[in-house]
Amino acid sequence: MAGSNAIADLRSGLGAVDDVLSFAKSGVGKPTKKEQSLFVASVALSYAVWENYVEEVAIEVTEFLASEVAESSVPETVRDWIMNAQPKPTAWDLTVHPGWRELWIRMVRARAKGEEGKERDFGILSANAKAVAGLFDRVGVEPFARVSVADQKKLDNLVEERGQIVHTGKAPDKFRKKNATDWRAFVEQLSEEVDASIATGAKKLTGKSPW
Repeated sequence: MAGSNAIADLRSGLGAVDDVLSFAKSGVGKPTKKEQSLFVASVALSYAVWENYVEEVAIEVTEFLASEVAESSVPETVRDWIMNAQPKPTAWDLTVHPGWRELWIRMVRARAKGEEGKERDFGILSANAKAVAGLFDRVGVEPFARVSVADQKKLDNLVEERGQIVHTGKAPDKFRKKNATDWRAFVEQLSEEVDASIATGAKKLTGKSPW
């Protein structure tokens, strides 16, 4: 399956989710306490794999765009983010060193993963639909072009459920293995749709596919 390096890493991470779930019994029935722990751990891991994918694919496609896009084709949102960055870039910063292309990459990397030495810049923090869209404003492509509104809302539900799990250490009521496997499958499907959306947007800007 073609795609970004980031989605290859995501698929590897989902393999770890499968490993966790393999310790639970197959079939139906009320899960044991130990099995419930496996299920909630798998949901937290599925979300972590998704968040890491979002951060990595944003940086990956920005590095591609910064090397390939014509200056006249840089999206307006990106221009605005670069020009209004703090500290405000000088003419030297933009044209000589490090140059606007490198500033673009640094801007996206800082937004995705945070920036060392800046106490309040921790990166994306939560990879819900709004945060992902905000990150990709800086990238300059639409990550949800092929993703339904219903699936964007479902992503927010995953983030909410993961938050409940990691803050309480408990499964939601009536949580079963199917809930865990459904979230794992959703993350894989969503990432494939986002990967395709990003590739289409990047090709429109450069005339080339990023992967």
